Amino acid sequence: MVHKYRFDNKNIVLDVDSGIVHVVSDAAYAAISADGDTAAAVPADVAAEIEQLRAAGLLYSEHDYSAYAHGSKVLKSLCLHVAHDCNLRCGYCFAGAGEYGGSRGIMTAKTACAAVDFLVRGSGGRDLLEIDFFGGEPLLAWDTVTATVDYARARYPDITFSFTITTNGLLLDDAKIDYINEHMYNVVLSLDGRREVNDKTRPTKSGAGSYDVVVPKFIELVRRRTAHAAATAAATASDTATATAARNGNITARNKDYYVRATFTRDNLDFAQDVRHIYDLGFRNISAEPCTGSTYGITEADVPQVLAEYETLYHWLKANPDALFFHFNIDLDLAHAPCIIRRLRGCGCGTEYAAVTPDGAVYPCHQYAGMAEYRLGDVWAGVGAGAGLAEYFANTNVYSKAGCGECFAKYYCGGGCNALFKQTCGSENTPTDVYCRLMRKRVELAIAMQCG
Repeated sequence: MVHKYRFDNKNIVLDVDSGIVHVVSDAAYAAISADGDTAAAVPADVAAEIEQLRAAGLLYSEHDYSAYAHGSKVLKSLCLHVAHDCNLRCGYCFAGAGEYGGSRGIMTAKTACAAVDFLVRGSGGRDLLEIDFFGGEPLLAWDTVTATVDYARARYPDITFSFTITTNGLLLDDAKIDYINEHMYNVVLSLDGRREVNDKTRPTKSGAGSYDVVVPKFIELVRRRTAHAAATAAATASDTATATAARNGNITARNKDYYVRATFTRDNLDFAQDVRHIYDLGFRNISAEPCTGSTYGITEADVPQVLAEYETLYHWLKANPDALFFHFNIDLDLAHAPCIIRRLRGCGCGTEYAAVTPDGAVYPCHQYAGMAEYRLGDVWAGVGAGAGLAEYFANTNVYSKAGCGECFAKYYCGGGCNALFKQTCGSENTPTDVYCRLMRKRVELAIAMQCG
């Protein structure tokens, strides 16, 4: 399969199955077709080069990856819902103020530690595992967070745990900032952009805006995080013991990621301005997710404006190369690209990735939490009656989903979000057109970004 498009004065050709990207001349662009037939009456040298690329497997390649699609069920990462409660009342929240359709609750340290054991048991002996502290708002369960980190590292010293925390920032203080920067490999900071945009969708329980409270805290966290990473990287370069400690679970010597994550809705379809605003605050790693569902969700009628806004964002990012926009960040170097299973099944929902609620129940991902029919099991007994459900998700991939087989972006989105498709179209195997159109545009722009 070949996908070709013109953007930013470039003729771009993607050989879908191999992942090879070509920037070609006008003559070659006209000659290359999606079905593999070189157009007639093209210059001889162009036709010869196209055939050379075909022979080398770099154009018109055909690969059947279906043998890998139903593979690994090894658990690699866990989303710990340490708090089914929140101190914000975001209008678009899929979790319903952190309750997930049930009652409020805080995960005990005992349950969290049992979840760590569950992850290790299901990991097939992997020595690198990921745990994300999530909610609701995980800082409401701070004691559970720190107890989990302590337990994982003490109980399993030969395993490297990459911890992540996603927070709205209201409860951040100096001690929590320093702890997060010491122990969390990644931190996701929720902020929707401009003050008026953020405060409309992310008010506190009292109805007050959250922007003026959280922005100074986020700025301080990232300031310290950047300084801390630089200092420990320098120490590692001259201290073998520091590097060894990092490998054994203390991540102080590793570069640490962060993202300021925005959600854009129908009320701020000019979201490129919010990305620029976040950048002007001093942040460089930025994500902006489209809202799905609720009255704020992006609809079919909004898609043309969103696609145009992505192009606006592309041109701004080209002028500000120090900004990293998550959705235009794909690796075209196949040596570092995601493994084939990840490209066929996306996030690994229900197979390599699972979520645990405060009562210890296990679900395919954080968005399925609380949905009784999707309960896989619990952290003590494991996946028992839910084994059939796990098998279902193992067989849910780009080969099972309607339309994915013909889509050029399939290996970049991995078939898309199962939970979203279930909520919007009634089945994990029925992608929603709005999602797919936005994803295809982002992939095209991400590729163009790396084509010079």
